[in-house]
Amino acid sequence: MVKKLNKILISIEISSLEKFFNFKILLFLAGFFSICNAQQILVSGKVTDSLHNPLPYTNILAIPQADDQEIKFAISENNGSYKLGLVKNQTYEITVSYLGYKPQTIKLTTTELDITKDFILKENPDQLDEVNIKYTPSITVKKDTITYNVTKFVTGEERKLRDALKKLPGVEVDREGNVTVQGKKVTKVLVENKTFFTGNSKLAVNNISADAVEKVEVLDNYNEVAMLKGLQDSEDMALNILLKEDKKKFVFGDIEAGAGIKERYLVHPNLFYYSPKTNVNFIGDLNNQGIKSFSFSDYLEFEGGFGKLLEDAGSYFSLFNSDFAKYLNNQDFTDNVNQFGALNIRQSISNVTDISGYLITSNSKTQTASNTLNAYQDITDPFTENRTVTNNLW
Repeated sequence: MVKKLNKILISIEISSLEKFFNFKILLFLAGFFSICNAQQILVSGKVTDSLHNPLPYTNILAIPQADDQEIKFAISENNGSYKLGLVKNQTYEITVSYLGYKPQTIKLTTTELDITKDFILKENPDQLDEVNIKYTPSITVKKDTITYNVTKFVTGEERKLRDALKKLPGVEVDREGNVTVQGKKVTKVLVENKTFFTGNSKLAVNNISADAVEKVEVLDNYNEVAMLKGLQDSEDMALNILLKEDKKKFVFGDIEAGAGIKERYLVHPNLFYYSPKTNVNFIGDLNNQGIKSFSFSDYLEFEGGFGKLLEDAGSYFSLFNSDFAKYLNNQDFTDNVNQFGALNIRQSISNVTDISGYLITSNSKTQTASNTLNAYQDITDPFTENRTVTNNLW
């Protein structure tokens, strides 16, 4: 049997936040994570001025002397109280800072027991009334948003965003590129308040250059529709990457190429262009190794990602049962040559309207073989027939 598939898919979608009128109120139980576990002790106390007035929203930063330990941080409450979870039997350099006051730095060695430590900050006598002082704290907290000033934590040796994120207190990045903040998984990545391609954290943390990042915002209780925030509970957490002014347009990606015996070859470019208003993604492939140039998971990403399809289960099953999906899942061949190209474009028309579309073209040449074995017994001279048929088109 000979199969030759030439297929072109074109999809254009126009979405506007102004069209979101219907929504569901969802209830959920929020679990509370204790800052102390079997390996931690609690450092707590109050931050006040010399007159014992509480200093709210003071930054408390704990930098460990051991390289294998994470930086910890806390923000004081309205009454000046704070709680900081530190690892047992470690030495930290703790810096307490507040605008208009002298920072206070101490060394603290933890034991097996919780510690109570108060801080009294003194006003900065060098601060003159006629001088405007611009102060940018390392970490700020406002309602559901934590903002990290990345430049305060990096050393300049970081290559990709993942390297910079690992330096931020409370942020973890695993080998696959999944991001968690304070133990909660990040489900979406934005750049300059716009979804970064499909929103997948792996694509962002493994490709965005670290020196392009100025700030990172952690958005808890995230909702894509701004007008539903506060009305509809959400378990989602998003990461919003704020870029430096001269780094807001960039190209990244990779090109894989290889050759082997029996004239085997593989060329696979995966290229991206990003700007605040335009996202372009090109995937190409040419190989004769029987490797599918475009997988079903890639098809899902072009349709908006698995998370988007979960909102409408019917569209997922419709997509899964489509002719193109069946072709992508087909592995019934002995030899195969794939020629493939896919282009995905997203253009922002205004703050509330995006136009997105994709073009997919695929040319597949397939060789199949069949083998039939017939045994004839009910005749005078029994015999066995073994028939092999190979079909190809090159």
